[in-house]
Amino acid sequence: MSDALRDSILTGAREVLSPEGIFMQYSYPHARMLTYQFGQGWSRFNGKTFLKEHFREVGAHMVLRNAPPAQVYTCREPLRVAKRVAPHDTRRARRRRSTGSRPR
Repeated sequence: MSDALRDSILTGAREVLSPEGIFMQYSYPHARMLTYQFGQGWSRFNGKTFLKEHFREVGAHMVLRNAPPAQVYTCREPLRVAKRVAPHDTRRARRRRSTGSRPR
């Protein structure tokens, strides 16, 4: 998964999560070791570091009784999301919405 897509998913989750909400994510340690992104090559992905960019508090614990064992992240206090315009939201589409006109 690309960094941009990963960031977009977390930003969307933060937008709908209440300030008291909890976001939980799990990952498998064997899958974290090395990832490949088309056009960027091989890299290591650190889930906790990434989640800390989106939440004030990030806890992590390993569930060894799971098969395969899983890393579970518990995230609290989502950081505020700046208002943004969706990439597909063009100036023309915004103008249509503000004037109430329909596309031709």
